[in-house]
Amino acid sequence: MKKLIALILALTLTAASACAEILPPTGPAQLGYEAVVLCQSLTVRSGPGTSARAVRTLHAGDVLAVMNPQDGWYECFLSETGGSAGWVSGDYIIIDPAWYATEKATPVYAWNDRSAYRVGLLDAGTRYPILRMEEGWVLIGLRGAAGWIYDPVNAVGEIGFDPGRLGGVARAELMSGSGSTHTLDDPAGLNWIRENFSISQPVTPSKCPFNAVVNLVLEDGSQVSLTLATDGCPIFRTAGGGYYSYGPNISGQSGETARAFWALFGLTMEELN
Repeated sequence: MKKLIALILALTLTAASACAEILPPTGPAQLGYEAVVLCQSLTVRSGPGTSARAVRTLHAGDVLAVMNPQDGWYECFLSETGGSAGWVSGDYIIIDPAWYATEKATPVYAWNDRSAYRVGLLDAGTRYPILRMEEGWVLIGLRGAAGWIYDPVNAVGEIGFDPGRLGGVARAELMSGSGSTHTLDDPAGLNWIRENFSISQPVTPSKCPFNAVVNLVLEDGSQVSLTLATDGCPIFRTAGGGYYSYGPNISGQSGETARAFWALFGLTMEELN
């Protein structure tokens, strides 16, 4: 009887959760990175600044390509052949997002609790940019706002992994895909790892090449082994299969963050792949 009850409960939870696919970020293309408008309306200007002439208006959910960052502004393109459309502020877009692609009608909640108010019902066959993921929940951009989707199947992380522990790194040993090893015990370099790895956030599974391993020796004597992406994405994979993005979440700065990490060991990304 207990086994039957457990089976019924599992089936109930599965039926109640979302049915979807999480699409990873697409990475750089000919016209920079894909981006999505998050606010209700976004002014495109003739130059990088609020004093530049307004040339058109974009709306929540519009997709564009961005490149050439200048003081928080990005040159934008609305099609492969249309040329530059102008400049947009990076404060109101998400750059190179992962996507939540629905396969059936999916409820959206006001916060990450299934007793919360439902703020929408997504149609099957639609996709929305992912803003954040937590254990069992996905936060998406939705019509100039945001909403939570309950999805315990796709929104998984490593239970028990605490990035905050990485604020106690005392030594780092890196092994590249070629087998070369590098040791870091420089105080400034270790401090960079502490600051950037301790604020790591869970992200969707990535298709990046993971061709390097770093072993972090903590101040308490314990060790944490992480596998790192080597294509410009500041992402590591834990031993338990969780994916985390290290460094501050600043639009358009992921490549610089990854390069800064490899530079700690005197390496470039070109040497890693």
